[in-house]
Amino acid sequence: MAKNRFEWLMVVSQLLAQLSDKMTSLGLIWFITTQFGESWLTWYLVVGGLPHLIFAGFSGSWIQKMGALNTVVYADFFRAILFGVSAYFFNETISETTLYFIVSLIFVSNIASAFFNPAILTLPLELEQGDRIQLLTARLTTITSLTTVIGPIVGLFCFNQFGIKGLFFISFLSYLISGFCAFELTKMSLGKENANLEKDAEIISIPVFKSLRRNHLITVMLGVFLFMNLFLSPLQVLMPAMAKNLFNKSFNSLAYMEVVFGVGIVMGGVLLSVFTIKRKELYWVWGLLVAFSVSYLFFHYQDKLLMNLLFLFMMGLTLGLVNVLIIHLFQERPLKEDVANIMSVTNLISTASVPFSLTMLALMQRYLTVEKLGLFSSIGLVIIVVLAYYPFARWGKEIFK
Repeated sequence: MAKNRFEWLMVVSQLLAQLSDKMTSLGLIWFITTQFGESWLTWYLVVGGLPHLIFAGFSGSWIQKMGALNTVVYADFFRAILFGVSAYFFNETISETTLYFIVSLIFVSNIASAFFNPAILTLPLELEQGDRIQLLTARLTTITSLTTVIGPIVGLFCFNQFGIKGLFFISFLSYLISGFCAFELTKMSLGKENANLEKDAEIISIPVFKSLRRNHLITVMLGVFLFMNLFLSPLQVLMPAMAKNLFNKSFNSLAYMEVVFGVGIVMGGVLLSVFTIKRKELYWVWGLLVAFSVSYLFFHYQDKLLMNLLFLFMMGLTLGLVNVLIIHLFQERPLKEDVANIMSVTNLISTASVPFSLTMLALMQRYLTVEKLGLFSSIGLVIIVVLAYYPFARWGKEIFK
């Protein structure tokens, strides 16, 4: 019974926190785009990514000292208070004050996210043992992927019905409930028995660069993860462009592409929520990366919607699988005191790389079409993934061959 309760609390807490994040982000993006123009949207995204960059060197040390679960609790309650106050004071009049308020709000909110995100990735190592670490990682990753699919739908509905103030109030309630669910876990003996939530006096704070220097394989994998994020960014513009230019300006085709890609990611996480990969885990990572990059390359050559969707689904499925396996290796491969640092860098790559890559994409579109940029990105990713075979085999041979 305790185990079931533990699982449900984790799922509910993660679902509410991630869904609130996606809903609020989408609502604010739409509000800024329609009321202030696209030029301000780029700055909004850049400012939103700054906390992850600024606090990447501190979040790991904080999680080492306070514990991953406590960090989740503090981040949820902090964001609940922030959005509760914002819901009360926010004025939807179109003015520079409103714009500065929104930009400041997302900056402060993402300070909490800069600690919450790596804490969630570290949490399975703190709460579980053995094979259950990968299972819990898969479930939490699946929840994140699921909110990516349903978040925009729920966010647009709530925004249209209740406006920005209503969205802020919903976020306040969601973060508050999520915080209480996470807080409830801190009182359960299960978490302490499984992963020693009581702080280990022997664990000391380790600088980020020291963690990277003594984990060569992890550093290489982070490099591959970075290039995946950078080279995948054209897909965000490529899918709308295909719907417009290739599929007769059909909004339905764009919706199909978004949903199929998201469903593939969710299914990958679901598979590893049920089954675990125990042998040659790094080889599976490399093989799935090859399948993902090749699917991304073939995606660019499809002029039929059905084949387009097939390769998008393959991309989503392999991405969902490889995300879980990579995070699991980041949890198990380094020393315990290095895990929080590794997760803070992972969070930095997955968040800060988005505004950077989109800004570069916008500049390069002056010279090349988005279709060409996407094709070159997929070719570059295939080359990097193939070359990754050699450092993988050298520094991770015991889990590769």
